[in-house]
Amino acid sequence: MARFGLPKALLSATALAATAWAAPAPGQGLDIRTLFNTPGANTAGAPAPTAGTQDWSGESGASNHPLMTAQAIRAAAANFRNCLAGLWPLVERRGVSRAVFEVNVAGLTPDLRIMDLLDAQPEFTKSIWGVESNYGTQIGERSVIRSTATLACIGRRQDYFREEFLSALEILARGDVKADHLKGSWAGAFGPTQFMPTSFKRYAVDFDGDGRRDVVDSVPDVIASTANNLKKDGWVTGQTWGYKVVVPEGFNFLLADRSRVMSVREWERLGIRRAGGKAFPRADDRAYLLVPAGAQGPGFLMLQNFRVIMKYNPAEAYALAIGHLADRLRGGESFVQAWPRQERVLTRAERYELQQHLAARGYDVGEPDGRLGGKTRNALRQFQSSVGHVPDGFASAAILERLRSR
Repeated sequence: MARFGLPKALLSATALAATAWAAPAPGQGLDIRTLFNTPGANTAGAPAPTAGTQDWSGESGASNHPLMTAQAIRAAAANFRNCLAGLWPLVERRGVSRAVFEVNVAGLTPDLRIMDLLDAQPEFTKSIWGVESNYGTQIGERSVIRSTATLACIGRRQDYFREEFLSALEILARGDVKADHLKGSWAGAFGPTQFMPTSFKRYAVDFDGDGRRDVVDSVPDVIASTANNLKKDGWVTGQTWGYKVVVPEGFNFLLADRSRVMSVREWERLGIRRAGGKAFPRADDRAYLLVPAGAQGPGFLMLQNFRVIMKYNPAEAYALAIGHLADRLRGGESFVQAWPRQERVLTRAERYELQQHLAARGYDVGEPDGRLGGKTRNALRQFQSSVGHVPDGFASAAILERLRSR
């Protein structure tokens, strides 16, 4: 059996991906093997999602990308077989036999429903287990080969997904995962912890010693591979992900920026206090302040390990879910300040509109795409400050209305 050093913190973080927001009561045991049910099974009782149950809408994508127009999608779909044939030289260079290539692309047709999903969801990385895959029971039923082949030949992310398609073929050629088990999300993420094919190549390990890196059906391989992912991405053993904090009234929220990294001691001098009146264990730790729901919501000082979780999935909601649950499993308390549920979450179209308004006023939001990344938040904070609002970078319906009215 393969063995290598895996810090407890990594295995703990991996296990956290296997649980939901509601932590078990103190002392309640959890057999992680029970979380690995048959792929597609839904323990909640609802029918499992199946591939091909919906057709493409026939409409252009919301991104306004030239390759996402309805006309461009139809043209690329008509050329799908030629596109696949043109990929053979790249496949051959990976050491994949012609036989493996032919058997996996024979009769393959594009899954055009993915074109609607491509512009509806901006994430192209692994989805955190338990938050989106219901403890690994809803890991997707789409063929990874078909999904990545579709995206490699059609749509606005062809360069990115071409590599995913080639890597998926390598996985089958090596025999790590059985062909009929290589199923996952529309973007090609597979297994309970949703590895993309390229991530699989970098991080997957054979922990049960059977000669295969099976992140679909082998519990040891899944856990060890996910832990290896975090370790190689820079997880700091013995440290937490961050701290829940209390932000004082009158705080300058222009400082709440991912690029503004200071020592915990410096944050304390600015009035930031750890929740519950606890002391910070190390005053020299470097952190940035995150207020994901604005001034009315909870605040956090984020350490290196939070950035590592964000590498695993660059979505703050998922990373916060894991970090917060880690604290709850250790007996920690809920957020010191509740989430402002009275605030309506902006739709993707509204977020895109907000970015366009900010850009029209000279603020740098990058390329408007409906995602509220660092540039958009920084621009929003600047706008809020200019109109006398608390510059917390929170994209509320009220601030969108203010942008519309100017």
